Amino acid sequence: MIRYWLTPPVDPQREETIGVICQVYQQAPALAKQGERTMSTDELTGVQALERKHAGLPLAPGKVERREFEYIRHGTRAFIVSRDVVTGELHKDPVCGMYVAESTRFQRKSGREHFYYCSEECKDKHAVAAR
Repeated sequence: MIRYWLTPPVDPQREETIGVICQVYQQAPALAKQGERTMSTDELTGVQALERKHAGLPLAPGKVERREFEYIRHGTRAFIVSRDVVTGELHKDPVCGMYVAESTRFQRKSGREHFYYCSEECKDKHAVAAR
């Protein structure tokens, strides 16, 4: 038998863990009606920031849209995305547009709205703009 070195060991509680997670998702709508939100958070690492080097050619009669294969690399980025399990809503920083986790320490409540920010700088910029 061959096993890759990154293969995780067999988890004897795997099925039980899956069952618990599925139960949380099943209970989410009822909890939402009581005002409690269920969030799912995922980290996306190594996302390539690419830009097309040349503009694509639009659709034309009898022709498909065409896109050039060359692109410019702008490095990689990592994102932490949280979404509400019931509504599918993502928390997006209103200043820079970055998606942030609900657990971010940069938050502000204004009336019935709750804002989430990626940094203190974005939080401050939004507070000034709201005045």
